[in-house]
Amino acid sequence: MTLHLLVPAAVACFGMALIVVGYLRNEQQLQDRSRKELWDNAYREGTRLSHIAQHLLRKGLVQAADLEMSYVALSPHLALGVICDGEDVVRHASQIQWRGVPLKETPLKEIMPRLAGIRKELNGQVAIYPDGEVLWAVFPFFERTTTTPFVVVLAYDLVGPKQESTRLARHESISQSLGLLGGSLVLWMLLDTLITRRIARILVYAKQVASGRSPGVPATGGDEIGAVGQAFADTVSQLRSTEKQLLEAAEQERWRLGMDLHDDICQRIAAAQLKAGVLGVSLSRDQSPHSVLAKQVAEQLADAAEIARGYARGLAPATLDRDGLNAALRDMTAHLGKAFGVPMHHNTDPAVQELPDATQVHLFRIAQELATNAAKHARASFINVSLGFRDDVLELKVESDGRRFATESGATSGMGLQLVQQRVRALNGKLLFLERRESGGGTVALCEVPVPRRLDH
Repeated sequence: MTLHLLVPAAVACFGMALIVVGYLRNEQQLQDRSRKELWDNAYREGTRLSHIAQHLLRKGLVQAADLEMSYVALSPHLALGVICDGEDVVRHASQIQWRGVPLKETPLKEIMPRLAGIRKELNGQVAIYPDGEVLWAVFPFFERTTTTPFVVVLAYDLVGPKQESTRLARHESISQSLGLLGGSLVLWMLLDTLITRRIARILVYAKQVASGRSPGVPATGGDEIGAVGQAFADTVSQLRSTEKQLLEAAEQERWRLGMDLHDDICQRIAAAQLKAGVLGVSLSRDQSPHSVLAKQVAEQLADAAEIARGYARGLAPATLDRDGLNAALRDMTAHLGKAFGVPMHHNTDPAVQELPDATQVHLFRIAQELATNAAKHARASFINVSLGFRDDVLELKVESDGRRFATESGATSGMGLQLVQQRVRALNGKLLFLERRESGGGTVALCEVPVPRRLDH
């Protein structure tokens, strides 16, 4: 799971856990608050009704007592309220059908075992029993004609308030969940914009650097991610600069070795060849049997001189320095074609002569390595080297009908091709190995280098 999904998911899960805990606690708090309010209301109503009933019944105002009970019926969550005499017969009730009915035949019969103790103590009680679903309020009082106290019995339903508390808690939780969902979406968008996309750009940048392609632009900004991206870009820039300096130093060393090989070793071999030739002639005049051996030494020295000159030409192509890239590519294809016995052709746009010297050197070395690699390993019947412009891109192609070059995105483990990749990076270009579509198959090694708009020529 990606970061911009993992973090909002973790926040959402943590938030849902908090919502569940909050829901349970909120539901309990609402139930406790509702129960306390109902408890206080039951106590007030029981106290008030017992006093009023005592006053009205002593004065014989029975109808007024019935009217008062009808008012009591309006109390929230009241299931049933009655006033019983000393014989536990309902004298007044909030519901008319229970008037004159013994208390034991009403829905309030469960309170009867507790009435004796309440009458004895003459203290009103508010309690929850026996199953926790009914709140009882029982308040005794004396009516003047009896010795056994009357009682006011009020039964309040607790199931309704509990359900109402659950409903309110659920509604609050739903609103909190919607808020959490919206917050998670906003967090996801912020993470996607501020972090994930920028990290993805750094990853793309790193992959481009690893593959040898010219990298794009890393993440920018004034925060830590921007600092990481900038530090990464600075490091890559320094590495590219160091790599370019190493290429220049290596090129200078190649030229030095090539010139030393040409000016020293080749001359020494040529001198030895000349001496061997003179020795052979002298021995031949004396009819010495060693004249043949001297002649063979001279021929082998001539071959060695030719090989050394070939090495010198590869290390320090004088034609490139004297006549430019076009002539150097011509000599290179001629030399490689002769050395490997493979027909080679080249086609170069004359405008390449106007490229900077360093660019011409890099292009020559790239073409030299690719052509040599094709000649050595591709088993081709021909090799074509072309160099030309297409819009603002300079294209170097090395085409052959030999075996396809096995590579992934142009990356190889060979030292020569790694050096080619370094030179391509120094030119801010890219190197591709494509399948040749013409009959016979083969490979097209394509190097594309961005250049300013070509000059008229």
